[in-house]
Amino acid sequence: MEGLLPLGLPGWPQLQQAVLDGALSQDRRGRLALLNHTAAGKRDPRHAAAVRAARGLILDVEAIARNERERAVAALPFRAVYDEAYLQARRPIRDVTIKLDGALAILYRADDGIHWAGRSRFDSPVARAASQLWQARHRSRSVPDELTLICELIHPLTSVLIKYDFEALLLIGAIDRTSGRDLPHSELAALGAELKVPVVERIELTLDDVLARVDRFTTEQEGYVIRLEDDARVKLSSPFYNAVYDLLRECTPWMISEVWSDHDDAEQLLFALPPAARAVVGPVFAQLSATRRLDGAPRADVAAAFRRQRADLNVPLCTLLADDV
Repeated sequence: MEGLLPLGLPGWPQLQQAVLDGALSQDRRGRLALLNHTAAGKRDPRHAAAVRAARGLILDVEAIARNERERAVAALPFRAVYDEAYLQARRPIRDVTIKLDGALAILYRADDGIHWAGRSRFDSPVARAASQLWQARHRSRSVPDELTLICELIHPLTSVLIKYDFEALLLIGAIDRTSGRDLPHSELAALGAELKVPVVERIELTLDDVLARVDRFTTEQEGYVIRLEDDARVKLSSPFYNAVYDLLRECTPWMISEVWSDHDDAEQLLFALPPAARAVVGPVFAQLSATRRLDGAPRADVAAAFRRQRADLNVPLCTLLADDV
């Protein structure tokens, strides 16, 4: 059947329908198509399979048109990365690694050699920074053709909250794009040593330890990634980190009031923001806090009343994160 893809991936027509319906974004570079799920897609049950599959998935459109299934997948990054709710079934854990404050970078190959993409674009600031780091530090290394390297780009433009004194492509995964095999951490560490690429740190913690620690983090660490026995990954970022990320990614009156409502430590959050964001968020936080002092209402009620009075709830007040962060 035309458009069938290997490795249990949704078919090409199904993926293209998800693009048309806004559940996936698509970027093109020649014969290659880069697919990533959108915020709307994660809420659309019609395209659940496509959303799970497309988190920087790169396909060769010409190979698909010729029904060359063995060449159809140009890069196979992680599929869906879940949140804490996925852990409620207490699935067996394979390992726990440190989550650094960076952005996803994906290795792929074109006719002129190795390149790097961000999660949604071939030519984003993240993709360019990753390519520059690879060229400067690792270009002489030979990567097995079948492997998709998945890295966390640590760079000033990818930092949301945690400031580092180094730049790096940190190897967080490697997947065989022909078989779908996801290398275990021991093999990932060996590959990193061979390529002279740093590898994400694996730590020995129980699930209860992870959950207790991540709730306490503020500016010292983003969180952890749990890899389950079925190779699904669960990203656990601290509530503090998530609030800062939400304010920088979607700096709208609605989001500012939502974060203020959910966090008694709103003042601490404010001081963790860069100056440009603080100048926008600060006055809204101050207005909400002043209203609460006057009427003594619960934070949620104060935020709801604020939202009823604003006609620009979903209008971004500033844009502070680079594409693909």
